[in-house]
Amino acid sequence: MAGVITDMGRDFEAMLKAGVVSDPIVKYFRIGEGGHVAGTPIVPDPSFTRLQADGILLTGTLKIINGSEFVVGNGTLFTTEVTVDGFIQIDVDGIPCQVKTIFDDENIELYSAYGGVGSPLIFRYGGYLTVGSIPWYTFVKNLDLADLTFNGPASGSMTARCLTDTSEANDDGYGDAPEFYEIGIYLSYPGNPDVMIAYVTFNKQIKTSLKQLIHNITLSW
Repeated sequence: MAGVITDMGRDFEAMLKAGVVSDPIVKYFRIGEGGHVAGTPIVPDPSFTRLQADGILLTGTLKIINGSEFVVGNGTLFTTEVTVDGFIQIDVDGIPCQVKTIFDDENIELYSAYGGVGSPLIFRYGGYLTVGSIPWYTFVKNLDLADLTFNGPASGSMTARCLTDTSEANDDGYGDAPEFYEIGIYLSYPGNPDVMIAYVTFNKQIKTSLKQLIHNITLSW
C-alpha cells in the first residue's frame, strides 16, 4: 500500500496549523477500479483531485441531448483527447458513454443514445481505459464522525476508517466482483465543500458478498 496527502490536503493542513479551520467535516471515501497499470498499482500523485477511475477532466464543455447519439462540444479537443471505443462520463450523472466516431474537435458519435440529463454540461473522460474495455467503477462510502479520529488541529493526526461491508459494492454494474486498487478520502471545510485530501493505491482487492474491505488510513502533520 502506498499513499500521499494531496496538494489540496496540504492546503487543508496549512489551514489547520494556522487556526483558520478546526475539526473537518467528514464526507466520504471513494474506492475505485483505477489506480493501476495492467494490474500493477500506480505511484500515488499528490496532484490528483479525484480517483483515476473517475476519469480525467477534459477541455471545454459539451451539449448532449437525451435520446441522441451525437455530442456537440464547445472549445473541446476531441481529436486529441478522446479515443474511439473509449468512454466519456457526463459529470452530473456519471453515465458512461462509449465513443463510436470522432468527426472533429467538437463533434463525436456514441454507440448508443444518451439516456441522462441532456443539457450543456462539463464532462469527464475515462482516459485510462483501453480499447474495448468496460468503464471503471467507483464505489462511494459515506462516513460519519464515528469513522474519524482527529487529534489536534495544529500538530497531530487524523485516522479515517472505511468499512465496505459484505452487502456493499459487490456488483460494479458491468459484472460482479469489482477489482479495487485505489481509495480517496474526501472532506469538507469552509470554502472547499468536496476535497480529496489523501489518495492511496494497493494490490488488487476483489469485492464479493463474502468479504469485508477495511481501510484504516492515518495522516500526520
